[in-house]
Amino acid sequence: MNITHAAVPGTAHHSLSWGGQGVGMLMGDAGRRRRLVHGPAGLDVPLRSSPVEQDESGQVRGIRRSRSTADRRAVLECRLAQITGHAP
Repeated sequence: MNITHAAVPGTAHHSLSWGGQGVGMLMGDAGRRRRLVHGPAGLDVPLRSSPVEQDESGQVRGIRRSRSTADRRAVLECRLAQITGHAP
């Protein structure tokens, strides 16, 4: 996934999936956020926009910051290898 940050009135965070679907989050005044779905016209013209409640944005932030199970497993394997003296 490619993520770009652009300065617009407020701040926009855009993501483009490997399949080409564009999505974004527009950060507005007073903490208001809007979810954006982009089409073939590009990131400047959203197809849809909908408000995002504060608790929803917190959940999305948690997902974005969490590591995958494979990443956590790799860290544990490296730590175990260090403790036991064996290469992973």
